[in-house]
Amino acid sequence: MSSILIYGGVYVSRFRVLAVTLIFSLCLSFSSWAVTDSVLYNSDGFAKQVNTYKDLALSASNAIRNKSWDDNISVASSLGSVSNTVDFSGCFVRVRYNNGSGYVYVHNIPLSLAGTFSYVVPAGEKVNDVVFYLHPSASLPVSGKYKVTFDFASDASMEYSAVYNYMQWHSKNQQMQDNAYKITNFKQSSGDLYGSFILSLQSNISVFTFDCILKDTLSGGSAIGGKLSVNFSRTSGTADVNSPGTAPSDTDIQSGIASTTSQIASSVNDVYDSIHDLMQHISNQLAALWDQMYNYMHVPTYNKLQEILQAIQAIQLKVNVDVSSVVDAVDNSADRITDSVNSSINSQITNDNKNADDIKNGYDNSGMKADNDRLNDKISQYDNMEDQLFDDAKEKIGNFSFDNPLTKYTDVLSDISYFLSGIYTALGALNIPVGFSLTLTIALIFIGYYRFKGGS
Repeated sequence: MSSILIYGGVYVSRFRVLAVTLIFSLCLSFSSWAVTDSVLYNSDGFAKQVNTYKDLALSASNAIRNKSWDDNISVASSLGSVSNTVDFSGCFVRVRYNNGSGYVYVHNIPLSLAGTFSYVVPAGEKVNDVVFYLHPSASLPVSGKYKVTFDFASDASMEYSAVYNYMQWHSKNQQMQDNAYKITNFKQSSGDLYGSFILSLQSNISVFTFDCILKDTLSGGSAIGGKLSVNFSRTSGTADVNSPGTAPSDTDIQSGIASTTSQIASSVNDVYDSIHDLMQHISNQLAALWDQMYNYMHVPTYNKLQEILQAIQAIQLKVNVDVSSVVDAVDNSADRITDSVNSSINSQITNDNKNADDIKNGYDNSGMKADNDRLNDKISQYDNMEDQLFDDAKEKIGNFSFDNPLTKYTDVLSDISYFLSGIYTALGALNIPVGFSLTLTIALIFIGYYRFKGGS
């Protein structure tokens, strides 16, 4: 029991170390979320373009990180204020240069959830076209007639020669259709752009853009950036442009509802899979932590118990050796007594035979007396030898003493036990799990030792 109390203090210290290790492991687990989240953003802190609903769900928490736009752009346009109704998840800006034969120097810059972006034209390249791509699922409303108002607050001075709204339509088992509408109702000032038009929006739109053609080409080193706001408001006015495709039918509406439901289910499944993977990771970390705790708590205790058992076996062996020496001495004495008795009996038989012969052949009283004296001598010798042998045996047994090797450690162990008992009492409520852990540990060790020795 004293040995157990000695190790109780060690377990308290190790318990604190293991608690710190658990907190550190959980911090590492949480940091893995940050790593997963960081791949959705570029070095400036803007959300990258995403193509799956799982990425949209992951990036929706915060698109701008540690980036203040107060230093380089105006939050509001100088031409007007538009209340944004668009979710910019998955939206991006495409900058390119039209050299007359086609587009070159094409680059895509992701829009943040706030609708902002920033870009510097690389050296040796040019830009004369800036295209805003809205995500067809996340950004566009349902089918209907809308007044579309857009505003771009630019942080650089630019002039636009034309602005187009370009749309593509896709439907199952049908040829793609597209439409480019030149927006005439717009105004500009030092790079700020404000415009509106009425749109009849159909379903299954796959591409929706605002294509802003620059009047002057921007060369390498020029900066492009700002904040886009788009508002879709239902209206009953005459449409300026109809999106390509056909008006939605009941089947299209039902298909859209089914598609949206399927997308939601897929997104939920992805989130569930992410949670499942996270829980599995935490479970694996806890399993590894338990293995470490087991090694810290049980292995030293098992080794110490093995040392105690070996000491007990050594004491038992010493006792067996001492008892064996006593038994051997008694056996030797018994053998000597037996030999003496047998010798005396044989002498008596010989003497009796001689006496009988003397009686038969002639009686001689003097000879009988001499024989009687010799017999008494032998009997006296026998008694003396027997007393000597038993005295030797009694002396051996009386001189045998059992020295307990543990008594010299009793005082030291008592002091240590008293000290550790004080620590255990001072722990308060914490001594309950500590005591339970120690009791369970000792019980498991003795059960394992019993089974190791052949128990069932």
